[in-house]
Amino acid sequence: MDYGVVLDLETSGIEVGKDQIIEVGILEFCVGESGKPQITNMYSGVEDPGFPLSPEIQKLTGLTDEALKGQRVDWDTVRKMLERSSLVIAHNSAFDRAFIELRPEMAGLDLHWACSMKHIDWEGKGFRTRA
Repeated sequence: MDYGVVLDLETSGIEVGKDQIIEVGILEFCVGESGKPQITNMYSGVEDPGFPLSPEIQKLTGLTDEALKGQRVDWDTVRKMLERSSLVIAHNSAFDRAFIELRPEMAGLDLHWACSMKHIDWEGKGFRTRA
């Protein structure tokens, strides 16, 4: 069976190397002989960045300093799900990829990425925007 994941990150800002991942959501799926994807696993976790979030980031993400205080993402679980996957799908994958690749726990992974923002014709499917 082939496994893949849909990955979504929330971060403390947009500057790679300065800002931090504050939330990880992963939906793992496999494609069996039928050709239909089946959800096999899910993970969601939040992480305290060690500094206060800006009001803009709190509004954008819905996350607060109080909700993140003392929290840690289970990076072992994240790595295992990514290792097993032949494809990582993310909306604006270049952004998520840059943050994931900086995590020491992700060192050495050879991930293949696809972008749901750029590789799908959302307007052609009737959506007003791809965001």
